[in-house]
Amino acid sequence: MKQKAKVTGIIYSGLGLAKWFIVCGLGVLAAPLDSFSDEVAPHGLTEQALRGKKIYVDGTSVRGNTITAVVGQSSTGVPATLLPCANCHGQDGQGKQEGGVQAVPIAWEVLKQSVGQEGGLRKRKAYTASLFGRAVAQGIDPSDNLLSEAMPRYQFSQDDLDDLVAYLAQMDKKLNEGVSDSDIRIGLLLPPHDSALAELGDVVKRVMEAYLSEINQKNGIYRRTLSLQIVETGDSVIATSHRLQSIFDGWPVLAMANAFIGGAEAEITALMAKAKVPLIAPLTAFVQTKPPMNPYVFYLFPRLHEQAEALVKFAQHRFAQGKPHINLLLPKDDDSSIGITTTLKALCKQLAWGEVGITTYVRSHLSATQLVTALNTEQSLVFFLGPAEDIPDLVKALQQQLPTGLFFLEPSVNQNIFTLPSALRGRVYAAFPRPINSSSDGFRDFQLFASRNHLPEQYLSTQLAAYSAMKILVEGIKRAGRDVGHEQLLQALEGFSNFDTGLPQPVSYSKNSHIGNEPGIVAVDLEHQRLLPVSE
Repeated sequence: MKQKAKVTGIIYSGLGLAKWFIVCGLGVLAAPLDSFSDEVAPHGLTEQALRGKKIYVDGTSVRGNTITAVVGQSSTGVPATLLPCANCHGQDGQGKQEGGVQAVPIAWEVLKQSVGQEGGLRKRKAYTASLFGRAVAQGIDPSDNLLSEAMPRYQFSQDDLDDLVAYLAQMDKKLNEGVSDSDIRIGLLLPPHDSALAELGDVVKRVMEAYLSEINQKNGIYRRTLSLQIVETGDSVIATSHRLQSIFDGWPVLAMANAFIGGAEAEITALMAKAKVPLIAPLTAFVQTKPPMNPYVFYLFPRLHEQAEALVKFAQHRFAQGKPHINLLLPKDDDSSIGITTTLKALCKQLAWGEVGITTYVRSHLSATQLVTALNTEQSLVFFLGPAEDIPDLVKALQQQLPTGLFFLEPSVNQNIFTLPSALRGRVYAAFPRPINSSSDGFRDFQLFASRNHLPEQYLSTQLAAYSAMKILVEGIKRAGRDVGHEQLLQALEGFSNFDTGLPQPVSYSKNSHIGNEPGIVAVDLEHQRLLPVSE
């Protein structure tokens, strides 16, 4: 019997974040300690543990209570937000070195065990909830030893202490990282089911469900099944951020893949970094790679800035004679083109190509007069930064005058590009992922996968990108090992080198680069209506 990928669908209503849960085949975890009786959401944290997590990570009480910390011999307390537990003991509770002091592991599985003197550790009895409270408040361990003065003494209410212990009791199982003994949860951010992108989102969901289902039929990864956690984007960036945060707080995921983050790139990628959740192959044309690099986001393709740079360098090689006049043609009030415009102007200045002309037009109303203005020299290179939907207007405008070269970025490329005047043959180029190599092993694997799972014929490139993202994620989980968590997965992904996913180029990542493919240049073959890779 075919084992399907388990799906936890979460749909939100308005900004009130009212939730409906559709849960298929998910078990319920028992609370680790009898003293904590809150009901546990499937594979999630109890409400009490969620409150404790806020204390551990941020040093704040959800109850509104004041928490203070005192360090060393000082008699003055400071807000615990300045010295939260996670600063020294780490997000995973395993302890880390901070300022020359090695913090010990603090997960409850460790604390509730007595410790001998093995490995240089000081002998102590096992902690109980009350002894833990004494250690935190007075700096005395269960064997009446004084803790290091580097360990702050915290003052907080008994309720907050109970919340903190509840969180520590669940920390050791990586429940807060989307991993249990039997399950690994993957997140997917989709457009609303009644939006213009709903059909595209459904295709991505089908690819991911099918891929996880096939993995689960083979006993999963390290005998853990993979389940999909779905959340829809909101009607604002703030609403979407709130929805994701509620997932990370209550139904954590190991990673997210193929998330629709268009229009909210900066906010969502920042949220991923804060939650330390790897995001693989987000669906966006605007890649966030400005220093400092976001260490938790991995892209399949380069951002538009890199595409623009590649186009200019190609134009320099292709039209090396003289100093061509560069003109950027873009819609008015298009904020997304501001950074690209700056990049192109700076590059052209480096090449001593003179001033870059900028011609703006009202979206869907590009006139021949405006284009003639752009082509005011004998050798004019036009970079079209408008949407593909405006290409028909561009075609009409080109009837009066033709540029020496016409260049497009990836978002401007669709079937409309083949309607350009045939007189432009050999003069139209685009920055675009290299055309699919149908003879590669990776692509043949994808074709078989699509056939087995009856995937639609539409949106082939999006399906391949979603499939590639899943292939990368699953391979990363395997390489991370059975003790996989956020950081282990991150390290595994940064070790990818020439990994074949079915994409035109193998994918490579490193600590310094989270872009899997280099930008490619294609020539637009107007006669045969195809994109041809330009020789390096």
